[in-house]
Amino acid sequence: MFEHTFGFDPTYGYDEAALRSVGAPPAPDDFEAFWRSRYDAACAIQPEPEFAPEPGMSNDDVEVSVVRFWALGLDDKPAIRVGGWLVRPRRVKAVRAEVVGHGYGGRSEPDRNPARPPAVRLFVCMRGFDLSRQPGLPDTAARHVLHGIDRRDTYLHLGCAADLWAAVGVLHERFPAFREVTDYVGGSFGGGIGALAMPWDARVRRVALDVPSFGNHP
Repeated sequence: MFEHTFGFDPTYGYDEAALRSVGAPPAPDDFEAFWRSRYDAACAIQPEPEFAPEPGMSNDDVEVSVVRFWALGLDDKPAIRVGGWLVRPRRVKAVRAEVVGHGYGGRSEPDRNPARPPAVRLFVCMRGFDLSRQPGLPDTAARHVLHGIDRRDTYLHLGCAADLWAAVGVLHERFPAFREVTDYVGGSFGGGIGALAMPWDARVRRVALDVPSFGNHP
């Protein structure tokens, strides 16, 4: 058991067995059908990625490009163009692909430390943030988390999940050799969106979620 001296219990009284016994809240009757329909609609959109080198961001270890691609529009609206950075290793051969989410502070630049094991990585800016700013979409956490929340078809978190699905498609189009070895990594906001998006995406082999910012907190 973790020992602590900070005046509070970071385990909140849970050992591993207690954590594993926490169930899920009741789901709407059409929960799975809704998410699968949105995933299928997102995958039906051709991402048509465009890549532009970013020599100022590249270094001896990695080559960086800006990438922009189409992703699902919400509530039957047209697809929108979102962006991110593609980071490729220079010194070693990539053996996998990785989509990387971001926290609620957005992402102003990609991580340029080489991945282990070596990977081509797509650092997505989810809609509303940085390279994916859109007219009418908030770019601050307090407003972003509530945008469109009155209906599931308009909720911005659904759109952000679709951005991750589109990013997987971009990597597979660009690097078909990595179709069977594609992973997702996301923390905070990116962890929460990853938890929404990844259960439906069988194209992704492994998922690492770090301190997801929303979920079944009880």
